[in-house]
This record gives sequence, structure tokens and C-alpha cells, in this order.
Amino acid sequence: MFFRGIEMLLTVSIMLFPRVAPCFESDVHYGLTYWLAQKAGFLPEEAEAISLGNQRVDGGLIENMKSQLQYACLLPYEEDSLAVQALHFPSARKVPISPDRRTVTAGSRESSAQSEKLIETARGKAGFMLQLFGKALHPLQDAYSHQGVPVAVSLEEAGIKCDDQLSMSAPRDRQSISVHDAEVTASWPGTITPMARATFDALVRYPTIDGRVRVPKKWENISSELSSFAVARTKANKADWFRDRGFSDVSFLDGISLPDGDGWRSIRWHGRKLPELNAGSTQHNVDPQILDFYRGFFEQWLTGSMKFGRLAPFIADATSKNAQRLPLELRLWLWRLRDHGAAIPFLFDRTGGPKVIRGARALMAKPAAFERYAVPTDAVLPLLYESDAPSPVLPFIVLDLPSSAKNRPRAIAIVKLLDAPYETLGIVTERVDGRWFIISVVSTFDY
Repeated sequence: MFFRGIEMLLTVSIMLFPRVAPCFESDVHYGLTYWLAQKAGFLPEEAEAISLGNQRVDGGLIENMKSQLQYACLLPYEEDSLAVQALHFPSARKVPISPDRRTVTAGSRESSAQSEKLIETARGKAGFMLQLFGKALHPLQDAYSHQGVPVAVSLEEAGIKCDDQLSMSAPRDRQSISVHDAEVTASWPGTITPMARATFDALVRYPTIDGRVRVPKKWENISSELSSFAVARTKANKADWFRDRGFSDVSFLDGISLPDGDGWRSIRWHGRKLPELNAGSTQHNVDPQILDFYRGFFEQWLTGSMKFGRLAPFIADATSKNAQRLPLELRLWLWRLRDHGAAIPFLFDRTGGPKVIRGARALMAKPAAFERYAVPTDAVLPLLYESDAPSPVLPFIVLDLPSSAKNRPRAIAIVKLLDAPYETLGIVTERVDGRWFIISVVSTFDY
């Protein structure tokens, strides 16, 4: 039995062209920040605390597990939108306000406000505020990947109306090639050196800890090493860069939106500090029939081995009626791939033609393409129902959607997969002749 007692499931929709792209990922927020901190003279354990505080902003703490699928679309919630803006899209104008009036500027006063404040308030207690300082560096760095006018997410194709004044995604010109462009350093190598310099300068100015004077390296010697980091296009390439600089553990690269590459060995990073999921957690006022449907679907989708046709009983039409979409079951299995970076080009491909289908199937046929999970809760990250009221920690959330044009009840289930940690999925369902079926899958990128 799966997710017993969970009564609400939020929609995860796999849209081919979501208007959202994340910021830099753990290669920058953890790995590069750790390396820069050491170059700035911090001890290894101090650099670790700073980089953990930075990376945990991206879903490493339960209070940071925010999704615009909730706060801007399904459950508009200004408080969460403000929190996300402050950490990922720093701007002089605060939400709720249209995106064209809250431009993000790299190197702006708004982007460095939190780190500057920490530098001042940490004096005399700097050793106890390292993780908070790491958190404060996050908006400084994200301003470089998100610089420009944010784009509001649109899920109207799935019948979901989002609030443009609360929604925020990477600027359109940073999504021109791929929906993941904004987060991939190789797409914007020119931003890496100034971003790293701003980070390094802040690190150098952080107060001394226990009276120990730090001796930073010369920036000229540091900057010469950044170009090879910026252009790395696989996890293996990134791992080589870090290993060449003394990193024995590169598991923090797990989950970033790059393909594995030759020589990459998948291993889980344990730097998140999230509560364990309790299968007995509950949400109230959910139709037992739709709850049972989602339980059964997640049981089949998230556990055991991949097998085409296994999900057909849950899908209204397993074949694609849209020439620009891959078949729905194929897309669902693509989301389950352990190497999410390799799946991205197929998930967001425009054509859905035979060549793309063959490529996707070949990717799935690789040894160990799918992680084997014993229970569905092992495959997901915890979520909270975003509102002023307290929420249990949940593996998924279910919400009603407006009825279809044919007056059929619809619902959505939100879930965040361990193998795609920078995205939130929404599984959209509709009741036909008394039975529930999946009709689409959507996604938003939340960091």
C-alpha cells in the first residue's frame, strides 16, 4: 500500500516548453563556493559550512521546498513568492508586480544586500553564522544567471491559470536554446568569472573567526582556472575539474541538469537536511477514489523496473495525438531516468518524431538507466502544502482543478522526484465515465 492516508496530490505536468528555468545549480552553489572559500583562506570545515548554507537554499531544507506550481498557480501565496524572489530573483521592486517591472541586475545592490548585511552582523560571532552567510551569497550568485526581465510561467495548455505578478522564471533570452540554459554554466561562460569574483570578494571581507587572520590567494591566479569549469558540459567533466583541485567527494554534482558523461559514477549526495517522509501523513477532504488512483499510479511508476505498457491502465490515451509531443507514457518514463540531464533534450523536444522516440528508448535501454526504489517515498523529496496553516510533510499533494470543457472533474498531483531535484512535476487527471485517467504532465523549475 502506498502513501496511505495522503489525501491531496498536486499536479505535475510535463510541458514541452515551460517558461521556467532554474539558476545555477550545485556545481556553483556548493562546489565552486567551497573552492572559492578555501582560496579566500577559510578552513575546510568553514568552507563546508558556507557551501552547505548556499546549496540548501535550493531545496536542501524543508522551508526552501517552494514551487511556483503552488505559490503562483494552484495556491497563490504572496509570502512564498517574496521569499523566492529574495533568494533567486533579487530586484528593487517586490512582488506582487508584473515581471517587466522587477528586472534582475547582476552585481546590483539588491543582489548583494543579504551578504553585505551578514558581513556586518557576523562581527564577533562569525564562526556561528557561516551557513547563514552561505545562504546570503545565493542571491548574489543567482543574479548573474537570472539577469534581465523574469518570465512568468504559463500552464494554460493544461488548463491552469498562473498569477503573473507572483511567478518568476529566467529571462526569455536565457532560455532561447533550451529550457535549462539559464542554469548551465556552459551556456553563459562569460557570467562565471564576474559571478565568482563577486563571491570571492564577499568571502574575503567576511569577519575573522576566533581571531585567525585569513590569507586569500591572488584573484589573478584564481580566475585563470575558471574557464575550464564554465565550459564543462557533463557531470564527468565537472567532476574532473573538482578532483584536479583536491575534491575527493563529488557527489554534490548528483542531480544537476547535465548528462552524466563517460566515467561518471552515480552516487547520492547527503547534504540535504530534510525530514523523513511518513507514509501516514494526511491531508483532508480529498476524494478517496482519486487518492487511491494516485497511490496506485505512483506505486507502478516509482517502484520496480521500467516496462512499457505498465502505465497504460492509468493513461487516457497512451499514444500521442500531438505530433509535437512524445507519447505520454514515454515522457513519464523519461522523467524517471536516473540521468535526468540526458533526458532533458528528449523531454523538451519540439518534434516528438520517430528519431526522437528511438533516441529516448535507446537512452532507457542503457544498463542501470533507472534507479530501483522499494517504496515510492524513497523516490521523492518531501513537500509542504503552502499556506498560512501548518502542513504535514508530504510525498505528494493533491488538488482539484476546474472541470474540463466537457464538465469532467479534473485534479492534479504535485511531486518532486529525487532524480530531478530542480523541478516540480504535476500529474493532471480527468474523470471519464466514473474512472480517473492521466491526461497530461507538466513541470516547473523552481530555483
